[in-house]
Amino acid sequence: MPEQALESAKAAADLARRAVEDLKIPVGDGKPPARVTVSAGVAALGPGHNGGADALLREADAALYRAKAAGRNRVVGGGGAAEPTEGAVARVPGPEYFR
Repeated sequence: MPEQALESAKAAADLARRAVEDLKIPVGDGKPPARVTVSAGVAALGPGHNGGADALLREADAALYRAKAAGRNRVVGGGGAAEPTEGAVARVPGPEYFR
């Protein structure tokens, strides 16, 4: 998500996580609906972040594995240089965006 601070990216990912968690996925044969969850790792480029896209993806991937290790069904943000950029616009889409 371009031009997003880390916190707003985490908030948007959490909206998507909750939207998926709220789905009632039928499995048939009179069984209760399946419960589907999402684990996500997010990262952001901040001032002084010189690693480019590869480093950004490594940070997001590491955050995803931390989310899974912490019990799944959660959003974890990257650390280190992934600080919000001054003046970054926080445009978090509403839940309808993820349906």
